[in-house]
Amino acid sequence: MKRTLLILMIVIAGFGISKADSLTLNVNMSYWTATGVFNPTTDFVDVAGSFNGWNGANCHLTTIDNIIYTFTFDTLQAGTSYDFKFRINGSWLDATCEFPSGGPNRSYTMLAGANVYNAWYNNDSTSPVTFEVNMWYYALIGTFNPLTDFVDVAGTMNGWSGSLHLSSTNDSIYSITYDSLPFGSVQQFKFRINGSWNDATCEFPSGGANRTYTVPAGPSTYYGWYNNMVVGIQQPALVGNVQVYPNPVSDMMNVISSKEITTVVISNTLGQEVARYENLSNDNASFNVSDLKNGMYVITVSGNSGVQLIQKFFKN
Repeated sequence: MKRTLLILMIVIAGFGISKADSLTLNVNMSYWTATGVFNPTTDFVDVAGSFNGWNGANCHLTTIDNIIYTFTFDTLQAGTSYDFKFRINGSWLDATCEFPSGGPNRSYTMLAGANVYNAWYNNDSTSPVTFEVNMWYYALIGTFNPLTDFVDVAGTMNGWSGSLHLSSTNDSIYSITYDSLPFGSVQQFKFRINGSWNDATCEFPSGGANRTYTVPAGPSTYYGWYNNMVVGIQQPALVGNVQVYPNPVSDMMNVISSKEITTVVISNTLGQEVARYENLSNDNASFNVSDLKNGMYVITVSGNSGVQLIQKFFKN
């Protein structure tokens, strides 16, 4: 009888024991790695909050893939709310701390048992993308009238609805910016004239392939010619980071590229080559175009990786 009573007392006492609960924090650092702010080789991530006296010195997150960083607190209590922020290299500086300049803390209320909290660092999981299309050739042949027609883009970024029209400042380059596309997502789309899927006004008609673009980290621009038509000749999608200036130009034209330039070709509006510069092997070049007649031309900049830029300019 005494033994049975002792066991019963121990069982009853066990119900009164307060058991600690766990919280695993996971943060995705891929956006900040891609933009160069965070270096997985040399930098670390910690978490500072009300659960550790806002001191993350002993709370460095670990990772096995340099993308998801994780840390687990084993002695937290269910029903308690905790505030916290992730940091790079344990710093409260604006450049390395989440939600800087007095931005809000993260907050989580514990549940009983094992808790998991997933986040993107600074909530940066999306990127702004500007979609640009050159309508010059279609305006030239009369299929597109800048005074009466409009251009839209329909794709996965808008549910294949082009209700937002592209804007233009020069009747040739039309653009629209989507501010929050998922980083790393592959967007499929087509540009259209007057919002129509008819073969005469839609890109790549009769079941032709969609355009595709993988959203990088940070602001970016996708640039193409409508239906990939440049003076009636199919051209590859335009890539690279090239600057051509001044435009309009009177004498000296400058070309600066983030990649090596090998060839620069200047053509007139009929697609006829009027100047060619080869074997450049540099990331910048200058050309004297004073001998060209006044008017509009197209400059094509190429490198070892292919076409870097196709852009019109005016000679005056």
